[in-house]
Amino acid sequence: MNRHMELRSLHSIEAGGFTGGHPLRWISHRLMLWSMLGLLLVVGVSLLTTLTVAHQLALFWPFIRHHLALILAVASTYSLAVIVIEKTSRFPGWSSVTVVLPAVSGAFLLLVCVLLIGRFYYARSFLLTAYCLSFGWLVVGMHLRRRYLIPRLAVVAEGTAPELTAVRGVKWQVLVEPSLSEFEVDGVVVDLHAKLPNHWLRFVADCALHRVPVYHSGWVHESITGRASLGQMSETFMNSLEPPAVYLLGKRLFDLLLVLALLPVVVPLMCLLTLIIKMDSSGPVFFIQPRIGQGGRIFLMLKFRSMHLESENDGARFADHADPRITRAGAVLRRWRLDELPQILNILLGHMSLVGPRPEQVSFVKEFEAQIPFYNYRHIIKPGITGWAQVTHGYTADMESTTEKLERDIYYIKHMSFWLDFSILIRTARILVTGFGSR
Repeated sequence: MNRHMELRSLHSIEAGGFTGGHPLRWISHRLMLWSMLGLLLVVGVSLLTTLTVAHQLALFWPFIRHHLALILAVASTYSLAVIVIEKTSRFPGWSSVTVVLPAVSGAFLLLVCVLLIGRFYYARSFLLTAYCLSFGWLVVGMHLRRRYLIPRLAVVAEGTAPELTAVRGVKWQVLVEPSLSEFEVDGVVVDLHAKLPNHWLRFVADCALHRVPVYHSGWVHESITGRASLGQMSETFMNSLEPPAVYLLGKRLFDLLLVLALLPVVVPLMCLLTLIIKMDSSGPVFFIQPRIGQGGRIFLMLKFRSMHLESENDGARFADHADPRITRAGAVLRRWRLDELPQILNILLGHMSLVGPRPEQVSFVKEFEAQIPFYNYRHIIKPGITGWAQVTHGYTADMESTTEKLERDIYYIKHMSFWLDFSILIRTARILVTGFGSR
């Protein structure tokens, strides 16, 4: 094979499929088997529990015949929860409970709503047992998956690929010779941007021909860390980050529907917070500030005022821990992110989305664009109330943390999808409870 053919084979390798936890098909088969066993357990034990409570164990088979629709509905609900878990756990940084609890709870809540609206028959003991068993079984499965289904990846010792071995969550094996005869691995990682010697080109091409998965090192780094390395970006690549129009339309419709559905809850809460702010300190209730939005356009972002009026007399700056500029009410608002609630008006006006990079102040953006490469590319999409950087990184207060935040914003733009948005919203709910990253 000549060098031209080797390079062609190398760059035609499928780099997709690595999910940070189970890159290979055999692992997915094991997870599918675990899920099927769980389905049998959930349905079987729930039936036995229901009949035991009713003291009618002898009616096991008649109960199945007369309640087949309910059994199929619970089985479908369990399957829906499994699908949601698989889709959202593809992204890094998840924990077993964080993924399973909202997936199972949401699926069973949907089932209960359908049963109540349709006035269908249901047994409370059956549903409650099925819910508890589904949650427990899937949490255990996710825990075992994280502990034992760890990918084993061989790294070609050329370019920047060996730097990946410092990343946790994978069993790494650095290859100094182009051979896998002494190792049992699940895939090979190579820096496709490096100038590889001929013997490594032949090795990687042979791996692809023999169906050994080959992954680009930059792609693997993103999959594990949730960050797109700025060092491997290029102007040509960044110009191709424009999201699909169909997805953006669906995202806009979802934003509007969810905001309108939450208005009956949000509006009374905002009225209460308005009263609290007025009682705590003098000055306006709302804080209105120019921010940079999609396409670099400036818009006025709304927030509940959480600082004293003279807080920015000396210019804009990041908030510190125990910042004296923050009011007593403001500390509570910022702790639970309640100061962001007025931004639902920005969503209705089309300035923002529920999920996206957080909009920055104009003065900060000018400084960051001058010092951080590709910073302006985070303005390709609408900014959001919450985002991937907020749920995985937290608050930024210096140039280094802002650079990492940008890498996470670029990761979101590259991988933005319904499931990534859903994952971010789930993690946002957790942050509202824990106060992660607040200042």
